[in-house]
Amino acid sequence: MKAKKLLCAVDKSVSALNAIWFAKAWAERHQMTVNIIHSVGNEKLKPEIINTAKREMVEFMAQNNITDPVEFVSGEVCDVVNELKYDYNLIVMGKKGANHTNKYYGSNAAQVIQTIDLPVFLICETPSDIAFKKILFITDFKDIEKEENLDTIRDLAMENDSELHLLHISGDGRTLSKQEVTEVRELHDIFEDVNHAYFALESDDIIKGIKEHIKIHNPSLLVLIPRRTTRLSSTLSQAIVDTDINLPIFSIHA
Repeated sequence: MKAKKLLCAVDKSVSALNAIWFAKAWAERHQMTVNIIHSVGNEKLKPEIINTAKREMVEFMAQNNITDPVEFVSGEVCDVVNELKYDYNLIVMGKKGANHTNKYYGSNAAQVIQTIDLPVFLICETPSDIAFKKILFITDFKDIEKEENLDTIRDLAMENDSELHLLHISGDGRTLSKQEVTEVRELHDIFEDVNHAYFALESDDIIKGIKEHIKIHNPSLLVLIPRRTTRLSSTLSQAIVDTDINLPIFSIHA
């Protein structure tokens, strides 16, 4: 990846701390600069409430021995990131916030990957190694329509000499159509110079299917290309906040 500016959006959560660690490690490896932001809520809040939020964040960073500067912003994180996206090439966030039922935290991660047209890393636990050696990519074949997204995955796999798993989860029990068979072949062609394998799994529950593959194959990174109108996208928010899936998630907006 050739990104040079990284935006790390954080709250006061363990996931956010892990996201900061990952953002700094990734930035160092790729010679990027990192800006850390924290939303203090709506700008219409009383000044004392905003000042308290800022003070609590400063204390949280200090308690965790993080000396990096934090930029305080107003508004929902998704809106803020959307405004700032033109200045950055990559977003890093915690997958679950201090209160993931709050619109400023967990659900915010789902909003970001659904609406922000930048690559996004969602971090839950601290990855043992940022060189992901086994990458799981969930595909519904529509990804071929925008091959530049597949090139991003290909570059990531080649950079890390990764094993790439292409997983298609079907819920209707049917065999692949002639068009889908053709698209599988196209995927193989696109990733021909990457160590890769194609997997087909029948499951009515996409999340259950993902978990099944993870349990068997133990990947180190989950890659998604979310869209708003497909079966994959309809369950994406659930995948993000699911505590049983603790892999880093790399999202490339379609």
